[in-house]
Amino acid sequence: MVQWESKQGQRKTRVIFILEFNLKFVILQLDMNTYELALMLPGETSTAKQKSFVDKLEKLVDVLKGELGKVNDLGKVDLAYKIGKETTGLFLVYPLKLEGNKAKALDEKLRLEGDLLRYLLIRKEK
Repeated sequence: MVQWESKQGQRKTRVIFILEFNLKFVILQLDMNTYELALMLPGETSTAKQKSFVDKLEKLVDVLKGELGKVNDLGKVDLAYKIGKETTGLFLVYPLKLEGNKAKALDEKLRLEGDLLRYLLIRKEK
């Protein structure tokens, strides 16, 4: 309820507005977006260390209720410039399905990962 008063000449007018709102709650089902995750590990990474990193990544995606596709291993590549002390990198590309709000959480977790040289998470068009 809102009250409003004004003076018009000698008359005092009081107007009362009663506002009604019909509140409707809608539960939205979030769509899974398709992403591509490109990872670069140090070139001298052993297969055991690579396997442990992939296992860690799979667990992280499972916690975020996403789907990790089959890896596209691009192999060992010479870098154009040094990153830290590394001159070669091992490139892995994964197709990935996540809810939109979970992509930011994945990005934050990957940023803190010490085994990665670089990563890139790209949303693909539907």
